[in-house]
Amino acid sequence: RALGHIHTEQALSVLERTRVMSDGGGAPPKKGTKGTSKKGAKGKNGKGAAEETHRCFHCQTESTKMMCCSQCHRAWYCGKPCQKKHWKQHKRACVAAVAAEARHATLRRKATAAQDGGR
Repeated sequence: RALGHIHTEQALSVLERTRVMSDGGGAPPKKGTKGTSKKGAKGKNGKGAAEETHRCFHCQTESTKMMCCSQCHRAWYCGKPCQKKHWKQHKRACVAAVAAEARHATLRRKATAAQDGGR
């Protein structure tokens, strides 16, 4: 049980590599939005110069106009119907990804606090 997080993180690492290979390596969008994001990935200038194509995790349709999971930002969908149909399959990985990110954020805060002398 104490090593369960290691297995989860290894599985997430494999899932992330698989996602990167299958959808062209698109980075997940920034956090802070409620629901699913409907925006395609944008280039540095914010004008869509480098829009990326993603594949729907349910129906495998490819598009630059996909919605991503608002929790883990790793699963992409062409619409709410596909997202709802895929939820049972995605739920476990989503919860694990969110938990892993929370652990990493805690470790980053602790490391920063240690570098700052605990201030």
